[in-house]
Amino acid sequence: MCRVLSAGKRAPAILSTIENAGLPFLYTPAMQLRLDKPWIPVSADVLAKLPGQLGVYQVADAQGNVLKIGFAGGKSLFGLRSTLQDATNAIGSRATHFRVEVNMQYQTRYKELLMLHIADHGDVPELNRDDRPERLGRLG
Repeated sequence: MCRVLSAGKRAPAILSTIENAGLPFLYTPAMQLRLDKPWIPVSADVLAKLPGQLGVYQVADAQGNVLKIGFAGGKSLFGLRSTLQDATNAIGSRATHFRVEVNMQYQTRYKELLMLHIADHGDVPELNRDDRPERLGRLG
């Protein structure tokens, strides 16, 4: 039997209980804010296979620089699929890679990704400058 444990306030107490019981365990770190999924090359075939679900996305250039962070919300006709198709068509040939995260709290997640980008690079991605949310917090 193997137990999976994630970090949290109770993690040390749970770890000692599991160790004292002699059970093996896997330790998984606390959820990270960064979107660390692998980059997927942009192609019409791949975009057509995306889920029609709510979530967030990042579009990058060939060097891996994030050009745009966006979300597919409740008003998106076919969720991530149609929103990302529209975004990559609007960006054009500069958009070479993307990654997505299905997430029902897409607006909160969208703002988190923007705040992370600001913390790392000093500003929102280039193509988000015109539609920047009015209020963004700071990560610290």
